[in-house]
Amino acid sequence: MRRVLGFMILLTGFTLVYLSSKELLPFVSGKPHERLQVLWEKDIETLRKEEKLPTYWNRISKIHLRPTDNRSEELLKKLKIPFETRKEEAFQMEILFDIWEDLGDKGAFFQYSIIAPDGNTVWELTRTLVYD
Repeated sequence: MRRVLGFMILLTGFTLVYLSSKELLPFVSGKPHERLQVLWEKDIETLRKEEKLPTYWNRISKIHLRPTDNRSEELLKKLKIPFETRKEEAFQMEILFDIWEDLGDKGAFFQYSIIAPDGNTVWELTRTLVYD
């Protein structure tokens, strides 16, 4: 009985380590783009949970990525956009992306703009994430 209980505790511990490794491992030994990817995914998830995204967030058909310079473009190529598009919808999104350094910190600037079918910008949001 004690062996079974000990095995179950050990198995639970390994499971918790495995489940948290995706979020924690990039911050221990990961590359900057891996850390930024985790932060970007968590940021979008937080905005969804707090209901800070507009209803047409789920109606995006196309995303235009706009890096501000070559360094930003190289980092952006290594990232995966943490949300999906829907081809049958008519709204478009533009993401302005910039990276910066200040007093040893490195961060990324995201500006999201949602554009309606008539070409008008209907929503904007700016986020800054410090990843290193």
